[in-house]
Amino acid sequence: MTASEQHREGISDVGPVPVSEVLAMIGRGEIRDAETIAALMLALNHLGRIT
Repeated sequence: MTASEQHREGISDVGPVPVSEVLAMIGRGEIRDAETIAALMLALNHLGRIT
């Protein structure tokens, strides 16, 4: 994704985030987009990080 595309999507920063923090961010409502949450859950399940 180009910087221009990131800006259009509202992405201000890209970097690694620990799984525990991602789950906490969902719990706090910082990540609310259902498509993003579904993609994260599928990825974590595929990686065996959640069951």
